[in-house]
Amino acid sequence: MYKQTIVITSILLIIVGALALAACGQTAPVSTPTAVPANTPTAVPSPSAAASAPTAAPALDVDAGLKRVEAYLDKLNKGGLFTGVALLAQDGKIIFSKAWGMADREKNVPNTPQTIFRVGETTMQFTAAAVLVLEQDGKLSVQDPICNYLDNCPEAWKAITIHHLLSHTSGIPDFLDTGGPGVYKITQEGATPQQLVALFRDQPLAFKPGAQRVWGRSGFVLAGLIIERVSGQTYGDFVKQRIFEPLGMAHSGYGDPSEGLALGYANATTKTPATFNVSALYASGGCYSTAEDLFRWNEGLYNGRLLNEAELKKILTPHATFENGEGSGYGTVVLYEVAGRKWAGNGGGPNGYSSVVNRDIDGHLTMLLIGNQDMDIFTIRDYMANSFFGTK
Repeated sequence: MYKQTIVITSILLIIVGALALAACGQTAPVSTPTAVPANTPTAVPSPSAAASAPTAAPALDVDAGLKRVEAYLDKLNKGGLFTGVALLAQDGKIIFSKAWGMADREKNVPNTPQTIFRVGETTMQFTAAAVLVLEQDGKLSVQDPICNYLDNCPEAWKAITIHHLLSHTSGIPDFLDTGGPGVYKITQEGATPQQLVALFRDQPLAFKPGAQRVWGRSGFVLAGLIIERVSGQTYGDFVKQRIFEPLGMAHSGYGDPSEGLALGYANATTKTPATFNVSALYASGGCYSTAEDLFRWNEGLYNGRLLNEAELKKILTPHATFENGEGSGYGTVVLYEVAGRKWAGNGGGPNGYSSVVNRDIDGHLTMLLIGNQDMDIFTIRDYMANSFFGTK
């Protein structure tokens, strides 16, 4: 079934992370970074300005940080815990990009920074942004009841707004977690959006809309249908025309590409690809992309090429707070702290794939991982950040 975090690898990652950081001084220099065109964000404070404050931390040694990241991910790959692409970008320029493992293990086709992967829950960022583009166009409001846009809307959904869908506060249960008949079948054979809705439309709400925040896919299936109703286009056509094409994401789309998709695997040793039909996820997880396209996405989103300041703020506003203090914005964008920095991002992946896209908001740093194996991607993400900043 559709996996999330693989907790059992966390201890292994912690051990490997420690080994990587201890050995970082012996790694080879990182190759010259490649720049990808993007709008230049607001400049970060200069190291000299930071040093003027008596309590300021020493200026970051970027080269040393990148060597630590590379050493860490090299160790993970050798241990069978990571295969895919890692990318870091600072102030709109890629400063690190490297691929590990095979896109096709049977044919020995290697992964590259241009390899296409399924991105799973990262799709929710695209869906949330698509809704906000429509709001920016004046075609809807996130405070509108969802029943304004859905046919045969159940009575229990009358109080649910688009805001509730995008913030995971609707109370609608996750359709893949219902365990009902045919759930596994649709992951293998696929389904229409209407067939997905049929899996959860008669389920009682788990809580009153707005009372809690519980992650789920069902709300984003409905958000996809609302996008189609308001725009008059299919979900795939709308995100391509209004998000991917304006940001230069030429290798991203909905569904599966006609060619170039890396095969996904359950672990490091199998050569049999995992099976999953992404139409079973629709607007909650059915998109594909590359590391370089996800870089373009993050730069375009945070630099105002897609949304105005008011709409972007809705993605970055904590509409709900977890017990650990992390906040939740639209599109499963989690607002959290790692390595003493404030981050925004999210990720996930269907069977055989993993992705996570993050932004150091104050430092204008994009950090992302994308790959074709089930992985503890969130733990890897955190160790990668700590490796770069030298905080662990």
